[in-house]
Amino acid sequence: MLDMIAIGISHKTSSLKIREKFCLDPIERELLLSELKNEPSVVEALVLSTCNRTEIYAHVLSADPEILFETLFKVKKINPDLILNAACESPISVSLRGAFFATKQSFKKIASRKAFAMTPSDKNSHTKLILKNHFYFYSGREVVYHLMQVAAGLDSLVIGEKQILGQIKDSIELSRKKGMMGKYFNILTNMAIRAGKKARAETQIDCGGSSVSWAAVEMAQKILGSLQDKSVLIIGAGKMSSLAASHLKKKGVSQIYVINRTCEKAMELARQFGGQVVSFLDIKNILEKVDVCICSAGAPHYLIEEDIIEEIMPKRIGKKLVLIDISVPRNINPAVASLKDVFLMAVDDLKNVVDGNLNKRQMAIQAVEMIIAQKVEEFYEKLSQNILRSTTASSNAQEKSAREAHRMAPSYGKSH
Repeated sequence: MLDMIAIGISHKTSSLKIREKFCLDPIERELLLSELKNEPSVVEALVLSTCNRTEIYAHVLSADPEILFETLFKVKKINPDLILNAACESPISVSLRGAFFATKQSFKKIASRKAFAMTPSDKNSHTKLILKNHFYFYSGREVVYHLMQVAAGLDSLVIGEKQILGQIKDSIELSRKKGMMGKYFNILTNMAIRAGKKARAETQIDCGGSSVSWAAVEMAQKILGSLQDKSVLIIGAGKMSSLAASHLKKKGVSQIYVINRTCEKAMELARQFGGQVVSFLDIKNILEKVDVCICSAGAPHYLIEEDIIEEIMPKRIGKKLVLIDISVPRNINPAVASLKDVFLMAVDDLKNVVDGNLNKRQMAIQAVEMIIAQKVEEFYEKLSQNILRSTTASSNAQEKSAREAHRMAPSYGKSH
């Protein structure tokens, strides 16, 4: 029996303030899969964590998502005292299923009734209930449809983005490495990848800008009017930074500075786009003179604090500083947005740029939906064939064993 469930939190259901609490780094993804592997009720699992979503897909013996929530909360070490205020924010939208979700109002009633008698255990439990309001839950056919939507780029902040396919492939490889990719999820993920490739090959879903990095550069240009002859600091040297550098060069920026934890990657990115590698120790000097800073570092803490920007702004003499943080969790302290002449944008702030580009893709969305519907049917057809083959093989094996046992059994009543 194939019982599939999925839980997730994304830009569609939650603010960045909540979402970043559940972003999983590579080590946490491995740990989560290891924890699920130790659960008897979990047969297969896939973990996807990007700047816009954290999702867990599972093939389980019982369609109860509680085990997925508990494992995620355990790995992320949810601290109710640190996130309670953020957790009480209303979800962006309600696409939730199941009666286990609590409401903000219900928590307030419980907290009020218990007043100061609420124990740490009570607070922890109720905080988790509130947090679940920001998650969505899918089961059965919904899981298949949702994963294919994600793979096709329909569920992304930037509709049709190409990076999600690579991120899903990385998740598949990690699941396989941890022994959590079995025959059912092999079929599912292969079909999802094929749906994503077909959507981009046969439609215009990825026409124009199709990445968060593109949206970040567009936002910088919108604020400054033009990026021609501007100077930019890029913090981080991964795929998102590389895409940003490519878009910046097309806009005619005059200088790109690169800061990264490992010098080798920084040098590679700088060499590719004619940039200059600088040390993090020189960040104040660089921020004094650049027009834009795009941060995609993936650090677990703030790299740019309010005091740094507060110190350098008087030296810029009224010159605008555009800071765009596309890291999740955020790497630039949100407090810097209150400073004069500082324009801070995070991932969720790029929505206006994205919406402006959406009109070009509306017709493609319908075509992609048809591709997904077709692939969902193909998945279940292939699944049925696989189950039938397994059943036939098992039946044949049993029949063969019975014949062998009958042949080997001693004969009675024969004369010698």
